[in-house]
Amino acid sequence: MIIRQQIEIRSVSGQIGIEKTPGQLRIDHRRSEISVQNTPARLQIQREKPAVVIDASECWNERGHKTVERFLADNTAESKRKVTENIAAAASQGRRMGDIGRSPDTRLLIAQIAKEKCARPAELRFTRIPDSRPQVQVTGYMDMRWSDSDIQFDVSRHDVSIQYQRSQLRFYMMRKPEIHINLVDVRA
Repeated sequence: MIIRQQIEIRSVSGQIGIEKTPGQLRIDHRRSEISVQNTPARLQIQREKPAVVIDASECWNERGHKTVERFLADNTAESKRKVTENIAAAASQGRRMGDIGRSPDTRLLIAQIAKEKCARPAELRFTRIPDSRPQVQVTGYMDMRWSDSDIQFDVSRHDVSIQYQRSQLRFYMMRKPEIHINLVDVRA
């Protein structure tokens, strides 16, 4: 019998472990605040109502006529005098009309009243137009002032926080490789 020796090689593969930690990105920020201040436009109007002043007193004074105040005063006095005269005449006529029925000479009384009514004296007046023109003044004004609107923006800025954690890879041996070499006797 022959004994031969044989080399027997047996190997076990090694195992490598990989542990991975993923990277993380974290961004923190607050929204910016916007503040708007608006001053509206303003229109300011100052005015005095218009008026037209016509002064014709100088024109009439050129012709020797009375001023407006004097004319009104005289006209008022004349009107009062005429009213009292007319009241007195109406009272007198009323008495005379009452006497018509009582008077023996009725025809004569009626004829006298008719004659008085028809024979009133006529008044004739005329006025010359003045040569110069009256003074005309227009008063009043309007002042407009405009102020522009004003807009102001105030933006508060906030910093942005960025944090980044890098990813990591860790390698380690889970099982070491092994080689077993044996010398084995084989009988043939």
